[in-house]
This record gives sequence, structure tokens and C-alpha cells, in this order.
Amino acid sequence: PGWLQFMVIFSVMAALAHGIPSLASPTGPPAAQWLRDVLLAQLDWLATLFGSLNAILKFVFVIVAAMPFVLLSSVFYHRLTGTPLPASLIKFYVLFNRVPGNLFSEPSAAAIVLVNAVYYLSTFSFALMFGVVTEEVKRTYQNLQEGVYQVHQRGHLVIVNWNSFTPLVLKMLADGQLQAAARGCPEDLAFYSKPVNILADKPKAEMDKQINGLGVRRFFEVHARSGQATVPKDLKLISAGKAARVLIMQPECGGHGNGLEDQARVAASAMAVSMLNRGAHVVVQSPSMVSSENKSSKEYLRAAVKACEPVLTGHGGSLQVLELSVKDFKDR
Repeated sequence: PGWLQFMVIFSVMAALAHGIPSLASPTGPPAAQWLRDVLLAQLDWLATLFGSLNAILKFVFVIVAAMPFVLLSSVFYHRLTGTPLPASLIKFYVLFNRVPGNLFSEPSAAAIVLVNAVYYLSTFSFALMFGVVTEEVKRTYQNLQEGVYQVHQRGHLVIVNWNSFTPLVLKMLADGQLQAAARGCPEDLAFYSKPVNILADKPKAEMDKQINGLGVRRFFEVHARSGQATVPKDLKLISAGKAARVLIMQPECGGHGNGLEDQARVAASAMAVSMLNRGAHVVVQSPSMVSSENKSSKEYLRAAVKACEPVLTGHGGSLQVLELSVKDFKDR
């Protein structure tokens, strides 16, 4: 069986590495080197097979791999001490699972040696299981850091793309919550307290760093995800299909995004959002610099996103194209 192969090869390799250094060395005798290569190839195959299993199967693999040692040790213990076999099985199962006990309260020296030997062997089983747990925890933590999990929300706010105005929008929302609380206006307070999900073609860690620096997370939830706003799968990461309002920012070009290529991306983002969430209220940021090229970009953007308007308005949504400037946030 595969588990028995794994344990036998692992034990032999441990002996070669620690007990017979000349055999473990790549410069050893040809026969020893051949044996070493064969064992390493088998160990590599079994390790690859083990790594392809999910967490539950890994636990089962480790526990099952220890069972022959538990059974063999129990039989020897039964023969040495006369202890009933069921009691021996329980004893060595407890030892392999790291249950504390007095290992020297045995009736004979041979039994003490056997119990201690099994105890040290059990540390390898425990270390293997601990490694599995550590790896799974590490993978889960890495997934959380990278934001690969979907944020399941409804009726929230979505910001697509990131530029210099995005932090200003977040600060404006936090200030709006304070002002709504001061006025005692529950409707405004409910709006400014909505969770905010952000999707941008930018590293999540970099966005989180800027968001944390703003101090807005004590006012409302903010979740950042890296991805493309034109890809429905990425939009689902922030539950864009269930958002109440969507703000589509210009690409990160100093908050301006003057080129026609940039506006094509913005229009494609608006179309992707409108097809995913037909009842959303969508606001698209228009290029803000004044130039002949910028003028044609604005006209192109308005014409391109106009195709999304019937899709949204037909289901109770809306579409606006607005310009943003620093003056809009001056006193907020």
C-alpha cells in the first residue's frame, strides 16, 4: 500500500541520512548511490501524491500510516507483558496521539525500552500532523491577505478602479457619517455607514495600506480586492451584482485618464457592471483635465456609456457621468 511505502522509505532515508552518512552522500559507492536515487524517486512520488490530497485526506493518511506501528507495538507489548491486546492497542494509540503518561511505570526493562522507543517514533507522526495543520493555516492566512475570497454583501457601495480621488471619496464618506450623526439624520447615517468594496488593478496590500492610513475603517467596513473591472469573475469578488451604488473611477493616471484607450476601459467596466447588476445606480468619473484630446475622450466616454443607460434605467437603476476635482472635496 502507498502509506506503507511512504513510511518504510521515510524510515530508510532517515537511517541513511543520520546513521550511515557515506550512503547518504552523493559521492558514496555506486550501489549505495543507486539505492539512494531509487529511494528518493519513490519518496518524491509519494510526497507529490501526499501534497495533492486535501486537508481531511492528509489527516486520514497520517493516522492510517501510524496504525501498523500501533498494531505491531501492541502485539509486542502484549507478548512481553501479558497485557490484554485491547488494552495494549489503547495504550499505543494514546502514545501515538501524544497523550501524556508515565512511560517508566512498566513491569520490565524490555517494556520500558519498547514504550520509550514508540514514544520517540510517535513524535514523527505528531510532527507530520503538525506540519499539515501549519501548512493549511498558512495557506488560509495567505488567501486572506491576497483577498481571493468573495465578499458576500448586499446593498453596499462599490468603487471600481483606483486613482488619487479614491482616498478622497473614502474620507468624504467618513465625514458624511459624522455630519449625519451630528444632524441626527438616520437615513443619511445609514447611507454613509454602508460597507465599501473596492476592486482595482492594484496590489491589495498597497490599497489596504492607504486605506488604513486614512483611518476610515472605524466608520465603515472597507474591503479591497485586486482584479480587472471588466471581468465578471473579479466583479463577483466584491459582490458588484448586489451593490446599491457603483462608482467607476478613472484608471490610475493622476486621476485624469485622458486617452481613448483609458476611456474604453472605463466604458467596458460600466457595461460589465450594468450587465451584472441591472438595478444599480452607477456613477462614472469623467476625465477632468482640459485639453483637445481630453475633450474627445469625454465625448467618447459619454457616447460609450450611454449604451448602458437603457439596461439600468429599465430595471430601476441609473447612470451618471460626473467630473471630480479637488475642489469638490475641499471642505469635506
